[in-house]
Amino acid sequence: MEIDEVYFDQDVAVLTPATRLLRQQTAFAFHHLPAHAEPLLWISDGVAWCDARGGPWRTAVANVIDAVIET
Repeated sequence: MEIDEVYFDQDVAVLTPATRLLRQQTAFAFHHLPAHAEPLLWISDGVAWCDARGGPWRTAVANVIDAVIET
């Protein structure tokens, strides 16, 4: 599993109070899944890897990148 416990704790701290009202009205729940369980995230991970690698990899994905935000 690739679940980062630091992010898990932060997510729980933020999402629990933020979704309290929603959970009272619906059967809302959130779950942290391992990376292999979310295939659509593989696309963004692959594009980010290509951009970070640079050179021909960055060129190959340039048409699908709308913006790069440096943090």
